[in-house]
Amino acid sequence: MASYSYSFTPMAKLDLDGALGYISGELASPGAARKLYRAVLRALGETCEMPYSCPDCSRYLVADPAYRCRLVGNYLLVYRVDGARRRIEVLRFLYARRDIGPDAIGRASEGD
Repeated sequence: MASYSYSFTPMAKLDLDGALGYISGELASPGAARKLYRAVLRALGETCEMPYSCPDCSRYLVADPAYRCRLVGNYLLVYRVDGARRRIEVLRFLYARRDIGPDAIGRASEGD
């Protein structure tokens, strides 16, 4: 079975860039930023092989079972599975220790 492809919403791109920039710049740890980026790529590769293996986002009050979450380091990768197109769409990349609710996740798909 062929794996799924992935894409990022503009909001998810901003989230990831912000996290990497913060770690690299504010925390002065470019090595840790590179390590996180590699972990994100590895997680995406694994998720594309088995997109339904991660739990749904009901913990964050998103009732749609197409929305999935994956922990990557201290960050939560939130994605939606499009089975018809065999694609996952990364909606958000959020610091996992913050208060995450449906508004944080829902804003990523408003432009659809």
